[in-house]
Amino acid sequence: MIRHPFVEAWKYIKKHPHILVPKLVYLAVTALIAFLLKDSFILLGNALNVEALDYSLLTSPEVVRATIFVATYGLFVFFFNVMFSAVLFGLIDSILVKNVCLLRHCHKHIKNYYMPILYTRLWLGLIYFLGALASFVLPMILSLVGFQKYSLPVFIGSAGVIYIALSLALFFRYPILIKEKVRPRDALKDSYRYFRDKPKYTFVVAITTLGVALLTGLIADLIIGFGVPVLNLIPVALDFIVGIWVSMFLFSAYYLKKGKKIAIKKTKKKSRKKKK
Repeated sequence: MIRHPFVEAWKYIKKHPHILVPKLVYLAVTALIAFLLKDSFILLGNALNVEALDYSLLTSPEVVRATIFVATYGLFVFFFNVMFSAVLFGLIDSILVKNVCLLRHCHKHIKNYYMPILYTRLWLGLIYFLGALASFVLPMILSLVGFQKYSLPVFIGSAGVIYIALSLALFFRYPILIKEKVRPRDALKDSYRYFRDKPKYTFVVAITTLGVALLTGLIADLIIGFGVPVLNLIPVALDFIVGIWVSMFLFSAYYLKKGKKIAIKKTKKKSRKKKK
């Protein structure tokens, strides 16, 4: 059931390796700015040292300026990540539908998908915030009736259940947003309906994605454990490629399950007819 998109996602990346370019640009730009702001990060980190917390230092002009720089950097990374996602999702859609990956169309993808993805993330943040508030309800009731000792485990359990439920219900939000060309709010609603209609499939795709991510982390830890600096580049490259694969796999799984004929399958069928 899941083997087809799992394998095809790797084939797409192999056939269109330049899909890695947008992420390279994203990482290079964010890393460069972080390097330029390294003094601000260090100063703010020292000021927030819990063991030697100095409130007079927190209000000093240098720390205030560093805080503004770091906060601005955080906002920049958020909006720049939305731009990167718009380009990546647009390229993935082009690969799956047309079997092309043209970097010169990046500006079109930004124009078409930047605002929808931004609004989707804002809606998503609001939903998770309400979910976090809901996880406090039962612990508060237990505290009021005299069962304070159960409040913390109940809060952790309820927060975990709500987070997992929301993640599964909204798992296919981006493939739906890009493919179906719906509004951000409708993409979230349709993702929930998709999960409600195909819970088993959604769960398998989510577990597969999580399993690959965990396996990648395990391999990275093993390689870093050797203590050879040169080998540390392998986990970085592995995490880089797997990050792209996760998005490709997610879109492939949705497109194939929806019955969309993807480009690679079309080309294979044509080649078979020519042979006959």
